[in-house]
Amino acid sequence: ELEGAQPEDLATLIERFGVPVQALEAGFSLEDLGAGDDGAGLNTAPLRAAFATCAVLDIPVLVLPTGRAGAEPDWVTLAAL
Repeated sequence: ELEGAQPEDLATLIERFGVPVQALEAGFSLEDLGAGDDGAGLNTAPLRAAFATCAVLDIPVLVLPTGRAGAEPDWVTLAAL
């Protein structure tokens, strides 16, 4: 469903839901996924790949907060993966 997604659509996904944990597990850092404190200038290729992989493998997309409000990741949830 993200196949034809525009960068703005991906930015909205990050804004609302955070970054897929699978993207981080695949070795992508938050810096890879977005540039700047305001989330502008997204490098959408890694994010597209992460969402696409989750869709193809039917993996639920578990998300992390992006930290834009200074939130810490839910380490307990991550440890349970």
